[in-house]
Amino acid sequence: MAETTDPTFNRRLRKFRLREFRHIRGSQQLMLDMTGLEELLGIADASDFARRHGIPRSRIAQLEDDSWSELSKPHLLKLLALESDVRHDHPDFQLLRVVPDLLWATFDSPAIGFVGTKMGDRVKADWTLLSAFEAAGVSLQPPGDIDVATAMRESNCIVLGSTKWNRWTEDAIEALWPDGVPPVRFSWPASAWPDDRQESRVSKKGEKAIEFLNEKEEVQSAVELSPDCPVGVLIVCRSPLGTKKPVTTIIAAGPTKYGTLQVVEDILSGSVYVWSEQLVPGKASVFVLGSKGKRWHNLYGERQLAIKQAARRQAVRRDLR
Repeated sequence: MAETTDPTFNRRLRKFRLREFRHIRGSQQLMLDMTGLEELLGIADASDFARRHGIPRSRIAQLEDDSWSELSKPHLLKLLALESDVRHDHPDFQLLRVVPDLLWATFDSPAIGFVGTKMGDRVKADWTLLSAFEAAGVSLQPPGDIDVATAMRESNCIVLGSTKWNRWTEDAIEALWPDGVPPVRFSWPASAWPDDRQESRVSKKGEKAIEFLNEKEEVQSAVELSPDCPVGVLIVCRSPLGTKKPVTTIIAAGPTKYGTLQVVEDILSGSVYVWSEQLVPGKASVFVLGSKGKRWHNLYGERQLAIKQAARRQAVRRDLR
């Protein structure tokens, strides 16, 4: 991997390079059915769970929307004890399951890699990160003259880097959400804005951040605090833009190279789990890495969780009557 002119980023890159990532073929994921456990226990939400069982609310919320990356032994033992209680009446329930990582199911076929250009040259940071996918078993091809929307219909695609230098990222997001407000938008200060760029539905001037729509369809901002607390976005779509072909588009981008690095690292390490329900053909799923506590916001999961919790609250109110 070639290095950049940023010594701090180069140190991060060298550490990244020394990691042994999973090979995409045969890779597996750990699935924890927290919402299923809550439903069987008759627990309304994360706060209710925390009061009853002593696990912090913030950790329960991460388990609910699958944004957790580690779990202490005492908390795991508590959850397994609760699973044992539930299985007396529901013997088929499993709290923890090892399942195939379906994100990579179509990547037996080659992928086209899209990285941006800065002053006529490929963005070095993004180009070095793209090679990590190749090391993990993705067979990569250059884009040539094909436009990104056509490529997304015909082939697996990996698009790296924000819209600041990678117009393919902007074109891909515009193609996935041609109408209305896209679920994510990148912003940078005016002083860092490229001379030849105009504001758009996907890019704007402002503080260095990613804006996204939360589960209430409200605009929320994840502010970039690199190098220590970067933010980024992962967008995944199986069979995008109406194609019937078994192909997948992956977009990984942060407002800075630190954010893109963190997203790529989390994808390849398996820290982000894409459920089968998030790989419905033609429907893109969005994950945002927020700077607060480096928490992944699983937007699909959070929306589904909000629906489930509302239904639970209604059921509790009915029971109280």
